[in-house]
Amino acid sequence: WLALIAMVMYIVSFSPGLGPVPWTVNAEIYPNWARSVGNSVSTTTNWTSNLIVSLTFLHLTRYLTRYGAFGLYMFLGICGWFFIFLLLPETKGRDLEEIEELFKNPLCPPPGISRTVYSRLTVSDRHDDRPHSVN
Repeated sequence: WLALIAMVMYIVSFSPGLGPVPWTVNAEIYPNWARSVGNSVSTTTNWTSNLIVSLTFLHLTRYLTRYGAFGLYMFLGICGWFFIFLLLPETKGRDLEEIEELFKNPLCPPPGISRTVYSRLTVSDRHDDRPHSVN
């Protein structure tokens, strides 16, 4: 009974919590011209990750014990949480055009330029390869 109750509690907490997050974010972050390819890549990544977990779980429990396997999964989950919390911008209440503008800025701007300064540059300023005259 304990295993059944634990499984039901997992499903009850996962479904309204982290379960739909990847699919909701995918519906918001891609501009219309990239939506089909972006969703395809995201779905493939999700199911490939599920396959990797399924194929490696028994080997991990043999080499790391059950505690070690779940500890590894916990560590990877915490790393993913920090990645999302620190680097994924908030899209609530924004139009698709505003979201597209958010993702035009790179995660890591060129050396010597802060993210704030880089985000203020126009696209033509970022890619200006013309020689500058000195007066």
